[in-house]
Amino acid sequence: MKSIAIHFGAGALGRGLTIPFLVASGYDVVTVDADLQLIDRLQSARGYDILLTDIDEQQHIPLAAALHPADPQLQEWLAQATVITTSVRKENLHHVASALKNCAPKTVICCENIEQSGAFFASLLQEAGVDDQHWSLPDCMVDRICSSHWPQTLEIEAESYGSICVQALENAIIPDKFEITENIAARFQEKRILVNTYADGISFIGRAMGLEFLYQAAADQRINHLIDDYMQVMKIYLQQVCHLSPQHLDTMEQRHRQRLANTAIKRPLDTVARNFLAKITAGERFIYPLIELARRDINIDRAIPFVNALINGWAMQQENPSQARQQALNTIENTLIIKKLEEAS
Repeated sequence: MKSIAIHFGAGALGRGLTIPFLVASGYDVVTVDADLQLIDRLQSARGYDILLTDIDEQQHIPLAAALHPADPQLQEWLAQATVITTSVRKENLHHVASALKNCAPKTVICCENIEQSGAFFASLLQEAGVDDQHWSLPDCMVDRICSSHWPQTLEIEAESYGSICVQALENAIIPDKFEITENIAARFQEKRILVNTYADGISFIGRAMGLEFLYQAAADQRINHLIDDYMQVMKIYLQQVCHLSPQHLDTMEQRHRQRLANTAIKRPLDTVARNFLAKITAGERFIYPLIELARRDINIDRAIPFVNALINGWAMQQENPSQARQQALNTIENTLIIKKLEEAS
């Protein structure tokens, strides 16, 4: 009899990466999602198909069950589960924590694009009234380009490359296909900057230019020329803070750009270019490396034109562009960078 894994979140990342990796690790997977129509379709089909576009390979991913969070059967499945995973986005994780109120302590791996996911989920368990002391909550990093065309089809489009990397943690149950690392912080920073920051940046600019898909933005020479100096500064950050070699960073940068330019995955830009103001804050992806480099007396001027273009491109799509630009500058909350941006305008 196979071990049970409960996975919360049946969107593009859940069906495109986490569930397939759980199945490949030998688990029977029960997925949980708030979309009743999606759950009904998945339950009826007892799974779904995934197309690995770059190698033209289709796989069928079986599911033991598909449930709505309010389904009374969920508690029965949770009692049997060996491991719990999530792909629901940060803002929805509190719903998962609440669903675990009556669950015995287990390993929970938050397969989300957030740093220190284990500590964050521990705080949500506490808020939900759950004693997190005996839970195993390792930090996690995920990476795969996935695209969902629901409700037109259950099929997920993805690439053959995929990674779920988990911080080594004593007593945590880590599925076989998940990679274990002793330094998740460095892995997260490398991926966050070379993949997420780059993808977000070209997506916001691409939307402002009227493009539709991520691969179009990744292949656009105008956009890449605009972002190149900024990414060079980002690689200096990764060298200084994460101690990654220039050769490694150049190799991985080219690999990730090729992945994002995969024409077979038609991921709409509006699914990437989201929450602009949240991403321009001092602690978020576009700004915090610049603040750290400036603190180390490293020149960041090469990065400013791109950040300026990023803000202007977003502002021009708002009802009052001048007011929107000022709102973005106020959101940054860093005097040095705001001054440089004002001088660049």
